[in-house]
Amino acid sequence: MKSANNPPELIRQIKNLRTPLFLAPVFEQKPLEILYGTEGFLRRRVVQTMYPLLPPEVAADLQDTSLLAEESLQELATINVEEVSDRELQSPRILISLTFIGFSALLISFLLLYLSTTNPHLSLKQQIADYWYQYIFSVCLGVTGLLLFGREVMRQDQNQDLEDI
Repeated sequence: MKSANNPPELIRQIKNLRTPLFLAPVFEQKPLEILYGTEGFLRRRVVQTMYPLLPPEVAADLQDTSLLAEESLQELATINVEEVSDRELQSPRILISLTFIGFSALLISFLLLYLSTTNPHLSLKQQIADYWYQYIFSVCLGVTGLLLFGREVMRQDQNQDLEDI
């Protein structure tokens, strides 16, 4: 009788198995419940580790913030993602796009302020040549916000489509 450590014999035994080697994962929890559990596990360990090392005022603030996060995420875990409609997500999508646009404008203004105060001897072309990564990042962030906003504005209301039919 050959031993199971022999590679050809081992391959033959694996091929003769009737059950699959990899089973599809079964998740009975909702995605937000998984997020709540995972984040809570990591956050509690960090707070437990950091609490003795911090000054008392900061440690108390850290613990209060952790309790607030616990309550907020516990409330968030009760939301059923499948029941959230597209219409309910419209205003958050618009706010996110406006945030991108505003943050882009703020970054460009801070970049211009920084360059004008620290390098007043550079011309505009030299500033752009030296700091073009920062310019491109800011502009791309703004364009992304504009695209998100335009997509949301051009999206038609589904109820209006049903009325047109």
